[in-house]
Amino acid sequence: MNKIPKLLLLVVSITYMFPAISFAMEKVIVVTELSPPYQTMKDNVIGGSATEKVKQYLNSKGIDYEIQMYPWARAYKLATTKKNIMIYGIANTQKREELFDWLIPVYEFKPYLVGLSDRADLKITNLEQAKAFTIAVQRHDFSHDYLLSKGFEENKNIILTNSIVDSWRLVKNKKVDFIIEDTTFEPIIDGKKINNKNYEKYLFLTELNTKTYLAASKSISPKIKAKLK
Repeated sequence: MNKIPKLLLLVVSITYMFPAISFAMEKVIVVTELSPPYQTMKDNVIGGSATEKVKQYLNSKGIDYEIQMYPWARAYKLATTKKNIMIYGIANTQKREELFDWLIPVYEFKPYLVGLSDRADLKITNLEQAKAFTIAVQRHDFSHDYLLSKGFEENKNIILTNSIVDSWRLVKNKKVDFIIEDTTFEPIIDGKKINNKNYEKYLFLTELNTKTYLAASKSISPKIKAKLK
């Protein structure tokens, strides 16, 4: 007779245990790109000022998360196609507004056209003049959409890359003339810093000056969304 209550107790215990396990295993993957000094990688540890803001925010909300670094094109694709993904260092544009829930600003992007400092021919005074040159931009970066809206053309004066590192490599090797970078740029190629004195900020892009954010994909689970409120 005592076996039945024990069996029922076991069933009840398992029933209550599985939701707890399921919740505990629900983790947010937070993606970003390499973009010093805001997002850095040293000894396989992701850091930087923006990363610290993201960690502080998510820790304060009790979110279980893991930060992963990818080329921007892949990070953006993950954030727009996979469940329980957040992304940071992303600008809020009209095109992106409805794709994400915008959580907190992480830094202000102050962009310039940057090129090699020994190129006297790169001294331009407006964006229209830049159409005579080539500009490397990351795929799915909002600067790509911006240049297209200003009459630039892919494979003519826009050269698309998958990451900021690829863009820097093209500038360094004189395969393109400009890259769009923040005023605090710290060029890194193949994991090594290169001398930024070899590069000059030629033109400030006022219309691209904006805040960047930590944003959550719309597929974030209701349980996690509840914690973010």
